[in-house]
Amino acid sequence: MLLLALLSSAVALLLNLLLQMLVPSQPIATYTVSEIVEAVQHGAPWLGKRQVETISKDGDKANPAARAVADRIARRLHLPVSDVWVEVSRAQGRRTILMHASDSRPELAVVGYFRLWIRNPGDGYTLYQSGPSGFLDDRLRRNLLLLAVTALVMLPVAWIVGRWMTRPFEQFALAADRLGRNPGAAPPEISGSSEAKRASAALSQMQQRIDSYVTDRTRMLAAIAHDLRTPLTRLAFRIETLPQPLADAMSRDVEEMQQMLKATMRFARADALAGDHERLDLGELVQELVEDMSVTSSAITYRPVSQQLFIAGDRLALRRGLANLISNAVQYGGNAVIGAARQGDSALITVDDDGPGVPPEALERLFEPFQRLETSRNRHTGGIGLGLPIARSTARAHGGDVVMTNRTGGGLQAQMTLPLVA
Repeated sequence: MLLLALLSSAVALLLNLLLQMLVPSQPIATYTVSEIVEAVQHGAPWLGKRQVETISKDGDKANPAARAVADRIARRLHLPVSDVWVEVSRAQGRRTILMHASDSRPELAVVGYFRLWIRNPGDGYTLYQSGPSGFLDDRLRRNLLLLAVTALVMLPVAWIVGRWMTRPFEQFALAADRLGRNPGAAPPEISGSSEAKRASAALSQMQQRIDSYVTDRTRMLAAIAHDLRTPLTRLAFRIETLPQPLADAMSRDVEEMQQMLKATMRFARADALAGDHERLDLGELVQELVEDMSVTSSAITYRPVSQQLFIAGDRLALRRGLANLISNAVQYGGNAVIGAARQGDSALITVDDDGPGVPPEALERLFEPFQRLETSRNRHTGGIGLGLPIARSTARAHGGDVVMTNRTGGGLQAQMTLPLVA
């Protein structure tokens, strides 16, 4: 990349030299006092003339160069020195020079353009002004042309360098998005500068640490659940020797503990989702799930989607998450109406029920593990408080999300969004 920048700079320099040879700079104009007096008396193409009311503030005899030129012109025109004012070119440092010729003595001359004021016999002044000098016309034009050529040569290089420098940021964004969708995906390969490669290595290490942390947590929960099964089984056998009323109550507690262990393991597996993602037609997946669940419940209605919605995900994990949303609607709302549609670059699945709804301030608490609203979600109605957390965890593991809202006409609506793929 550095070689490309140096090569482009060399090309721009060669083009500048070529333009300077093809468009040579004209010499800066100089005007002797004799030429100026001759032009004032008889006119000249290069000297403009017009009438003005006042003198410019630059017509100042305090400037040595202007004073010298004005004095010479006044004497040549046989005018009082006080009636002549001169402004010499600011671009040339307001200077004059002595020009030497072989057939005449040195003569005072003006470098660059000038303005000359001569008082009229009546009111006002006559202003004589030379045309723009080469410095303000030709030279400036050439400099602008060289600048334009250099910019045209360097702009593509700047664009290439900019793209090369920003490409790692795009790769980081894609890698972070892929990590959010699938924590078990292969580490990203990011090319670029040494800094970008070090950042890529740090991202890969972070992904490996996260994956190891989640895997270790899942294994720990599995070990805890496995260790608890044995004492719970022994406790269940010993309960059979107790009197019947007490045995029944304790059996229900043991069964509830077993269900909580199973639900906790399902939640941990969903939260650590790292299975292989495949291309799925979401409409077909929902249709199959609704048909399976309708066998045991007639309160489930599905509005078929009018277009295909392809996503990338784990079929079993998505079925489990959607089944939790539907079961939650049927159990606490009395029915479930499922719909699917496209929303921008995502697929939207809605599950509506006709239940009493939930206070707005409690909607987000529904997704907290083991969180239940005591008015309806308690242990006697089933439910441990992990169905909705599992559904949200599954959706987020696929790059989407799950939210709950109260419907205008009553009831709740669960919305699951999943990113679409081509």
